[in-house]
Amino acid sequence: MGAAPPKPSATAGGPPAEVTIDARLVQTLLLEQHPDLAQLAPTQVGEGWDNAVFRLGDDLAVRQSKISYEESGRLLQFYEEGLQGYTYLEDPKER
Repeated sequence: MGAAPPKPSATAGGPPAEVTIDARLVQTLLLEQHPDLAQLAPTQVGEGWDNAVFRLGDDLAVRQSKISYEESGRLLQFYEEGLQGYTYLEDPKER
């Protein structure tokens, strides 16, 4: 028996999403964290491999990440290492 297949990502090329973001989750988070905005219905307007964006009424938006802070750090490190020698990217360890 092999390992379980990876979770699907929103678009090809990105790491798998760690969570699924939908309007119901956004509404639940609003009720818990910002009850003064909970009367506004979230409408999804965009999605990438690492986040989802929802409109809240006419003037507000919610952007929710699909990957953890730790995973985003590993992803940034991966890209920075890949750019070494190709750009003038400053090494944060030399600051």
